[in-house]
This record gives sequence, structure tokens and C-alpha cells, in this order.
Amino acid sequence: MMQDADSSAHDRYLRLFRLIKERDERIVAAFDDLRRSTTIQRLAAMINLGVMTDVELAQFSRAIANQQQLWRKSWGRARRAARRVEHRSCSLSAAAADERRRRR
Repeated sequence: MMQDADSSAHDRYLRLFRLIKERDERIVAAFDDLRRSTTIQRLAAMINLGVMTDVELAQFSRAIANQQQLWRKSWGRARRAARRVEHRSCSLSAAAADERRRRR
């Protein structure tokens, strides 16, 4: 991302800023507002971040263990879809950069 020579410094900064903001929001979802009433949401966010080990997860009830397996499957599909979209976006950006170079 930061080594994309075809992007301006400002564009690279904006992409980095958005990435940091998105990751910060994921951390907030996992660790802010820890209460019994938000336990399931926080646990799901922690699993999504990958900060819970299988040993730690094994300490929860069978119902939670089954639910976390469903969450992981769902997130895996969502991540694969996001990577496909990101790949297409990068391909389009590379094509646009090639077009700009040709015009010069």
C-alpha cells in the first residue's frame, strides 16, 4: 500500500488513515464496554480479531463453542469476498495508473 509509486503521497496517506481507523474500530468492538450484557458481542469481536486461543475458547460452554464455529465460517466467507473486491479494486487502480502513464 505505502510503496505504490503510482499514487500520490496524499492518496497513500488517506489509504493508511482509513486502514488504521478500520482496525481501531475492530479493537474497540472487542474491548470497549465490557459488561455481562455485551459478552457475546465482545467475544465474537475477539474471535474475529484472532486474539482468543482455542484453549481459552474451550473454557466456554458447548453452545458458545458451536456459535464461534459459525462465526468463523461466516467471517471466512466475508473475508474472501472482501479480498476479491480489494483485488478487483487494485486491478482497476493499476489499469487507471497505466492509462495515466500512457496519456503523458
